[in-house]
Amino acid sequence: MRPLVSTAIFIIFSVASFCQTTLRVTYQGTDNALKEYFRKMRSFEQHKNSSLFADEAASKPRVTTLITDGVRSVFIENEEWEEDELDDSDGPQIVYISQDYWGEEKRTYKDLAERSILIDQVYGDKSFYITEPFPVFDWVVKDERMSVLGMECQRAVVGDSISAWFTFDIPVGDGPALSCGLPGLILKLDDGREQYECVGIEEAGCGVPERPNARKTMTLSEFRKFVADDIDKMGSDGGDF
Repeated sequence: MRPLVSTAIFIIFSVASFCQTTLRVTYQGTDNALKEYFRKMRSFEQHKNSSLFADEAASKPRVTTLITDGVRSVFIENEEWEEDELDDSDGPQIVYISQDYWGEEKRTYKDLAERSILIDQVYGDKSFYITEPFPVFDWVVKDERMSVLGMECQRAVVGDSISAWFTFDIPVGDGPALSCGLPGLILKLDDGREQYECVGIEEAGCGVPERPNARKTMTLSEFRKFVADDIDKMGSDGGDF
């Protein structure tokens, strides 16, 4: 893969030609909801003294990846913790679960042209396919600017709940997780629960992975209920997570 070391590369591209380039965009992400989940985990006897579930551990960033060609994209979330953070000397490796469950790999496929979303979420070594309505963001662009990775970014907000920084240097209306719809790639995002910040951009060297052929799907609320019921069942049985 060939690093994009100069933002001047993007300026000379037209939008049409740029969309033929597939980018791999790396973000660091944190999840505010994880602290609440860690407190719940500490309520179980087997984990009450585990440093793995300390509030400080919940603030550790994870690495996420967006692969996008400007029309189709996949956002890949999987844990990349330091090895010593994953080891628990008193038991097996711990899998983290938050409200949206990101303890195992999760892939969010977006098609900006067809306005469709498909989430491929692994849970217990099995893929669950989740469909959600295509998000509509009522972005308001502000006259505020900052630099991210040497690229000038402008701020856009949705009410008081979502804040994003996007760059015109990369004319792709995409971003981390479900975010999209701005006239440039989102490099920083804070939706009130999760925060993402771009730490690297390079040419992907291949196209966007094809979305799976999902014959059976469920809604996000149905998946959340399934996971919550499963956690409660394991807790009541005295099992480990």
